[in-house]
Amino acid sequence: MRLAFVSKRFFDSTLCVTYSCLVFAQSEHTYHKSIPDLPAVPRLVNDLADMLNEQEETLLEAKLLAFEKESSNEVTIVTVETLGDMEVSEFALELGRKWNIGKKEKKNGVLILASKQDRKINISPGYGLQGALTDMICSRIIREYMKPQFKAGNFYAVLMTPVKPL
Repeated sequence: MRLAFVSKRFFDSTLCVTYSCLVFAQSEHTYHKSIPDLPAVPRLVNDLADMLNEQEETLLEAKLLAFEKESSNEVTIVTVETLGDMEVSEFALELGRKWNIGKKEKKNGVLILASKQDRKINISPGYGLQGALTDMICSRIIREYMKPQFKAGNFYAVLMTPVKPL
């Protein structure tokens, strides 16, 4: 009788721990509702806010593919209508994680994010590139080169600016 009681407690405890692990694992992969899903056809240029024309998207995509082939670093450009209630850096971080930007073992992705309605821009390098693309460098590129083009409504120049040196 005692053995049956111990076995039942062990089973109940195991079930409880397993359930907790499943809930925790599931909550780790829950993203903010504003974060878009990865498009069915993954690309390096994802103009979800229609800020670029088709020719501009094609030119940027070709430039980024050539850079990735040469360096193995993955630069992804994403435009969105709005950030919702999120800060631009928080949105970029969650988007980069959800879309797995960069090579997993090298963590060498860079996300260039532009929000049309919020008029916010962000450059987020993966851990493997933070030595080369420091916060200071990214802030300077945004402040001195990208923001003036954004204010002028020249979205292609906004997104091409950080890509040109590549």
